[in-house]
Amino acid sequence: MTPSKAKQGARVTFPEPESWANIVRDCKLTDAQANTLESTLKEALDAIERYYSKLQNEPSRDVLVKHLKLFEKALSASRTNVSAAPS
Repeated sequence: MTPSKAKQGARVTFPEPESWANIVRDCKLTDAQANTLESTLKEALDAIERYYSKLQNEPSRDVLVKHLKLFEKALSASRTNVSAAPS
């Protein structure tokens, strides 16, 4: 999934109980294996959710470029002021 899709609200979720039971059965997992896989998947999905949440809170590229140009202009102005200041 690309960051643009994340901003559109796409989500990855843990399977529904019936689907999860089918996965466990089809893979012939023991209870211990199923529990380990379930906790691992839920931790990974939580991490993915945090990542996409962080992406959604970042400003867009055009805003970042605008701020960078303003910063560059301010640095240039301060350099000019320092150069023009009497010694």
